[in-house]
Amino acid sequence: MEKHWKIVKKLQKLVHCDQFVVTGSIALNLHGLTKEQPHDIDIILANPTKPTIQMLETLQKMNPIPKRNMSYMDEFLYSFMSEGIEVNIFCQGKEEGCLWYDYVQVSPIMKIIQAKKGYRRIKDFQQLNDIAKSIMI
Repeated sequence: MEKHWKIVKKLQKLVHCDQFVVTGSIALNLHGLTKEQPHDIDIILANPTKPTIQMLETLQKMNPIPKRNMSYMDEFLYSFMSEGIEVNIFCQGKEEGCLWYDYVQVSPIMKIIQAKKGYRRIKDFQQLNDIAKSIMI
């Protein structure tokens, strides 16, 4: 996960917004709920500036994802490749209840679970089921 975290820290320095939050599988890993290596980087930006949006659009055009996941595409999502890793950036409102790790805000567990349930993807239900089983043991 070291390579993932270097990309997160680099992006944190490049973007300008009200809030920068790591979410998804990296956040679950940081919370200790999963040990698997994240396959992507999911970030939430609250109220990014226009130059940041322009930079994200450029990154998306210049570094496209070969097989883009269509399950959560919308106008507030920017996806691109960085050093061989898929990066998904969601632009939305501020995230409440975040924790901090290495000067980066991390989504709370319940927000990640709610998002995963909302996507209605088999892989997310399986991951949530695995997490629940590990807690129950």
